[in-house]
Amino acid sequence: MDRERFFKELRKLLGQLSPQEREQIFQYYAEIIDDKIEGGMSEAQAVAQLGTPHQVAVKILEENGAAPNSSTGSGTGSKVLITVALVLGSPLWLSLGIAALALLLSAFIVVLALLLTAGVMGLCGVLMLVPSVLLAFREPAAGLFQVGCCLFVSGLAIPFGLGSYKLWGALCRLIDTLIKRLRGKSAERRTAQ
Repeated sequence: MDRERFFKELRKLLGQLSPQEREQIFQYYAEIIDDKIEGGMSEAQAVAQLGTPHQVAVKILEENGAAPNSSTGSGTGSKVLITVALVLGSPLWLSLGIAALALLLSAFIVVLALLLTAGVMGLCGVLMLVPSVLLAFREPAAGLFQVGCCLFVSGLAIPFGLGSYKLWGALCRLIDTLIKRLRGKSAERRTAQ
């Protein structure tokens, strides 16, 4: 095996490492091959003495704490097994996915209800202020009590509404982050295949 073919196969096997790490590894092994050639070996002998690209890749990945990329030799058999496992596991993962979506939907509904409640509290406090002032002319104690309640409810609606609005924004950011992570993982899977 010549150097070019060795590095080509090694590049495929080390696909999960970063480009910088791969380049450092290739430089290191190129220097080893050059040293052996300078020592009197042929290129094929120097490459053969290193081992097969698969053996070298396993050694490198073990040193870096990564699992060897076993999907390079996968054929249609493993794809069929994955498809069968997905179909057989669908009652489990499908129900879990539906439950997760239901939880997200219920969280949106709860936060929306909190926002609506804050709006209604503020609106009712302001709308009931006029009749309460009119009542204060007929019955001062009851009217002033009602004016105080209206002001209290209107004042309570402000922090309640702001908190609900911030909660809504946090929930939207959480959903956005989850979607980006799922897209990122699916993109990584596509590039790995």
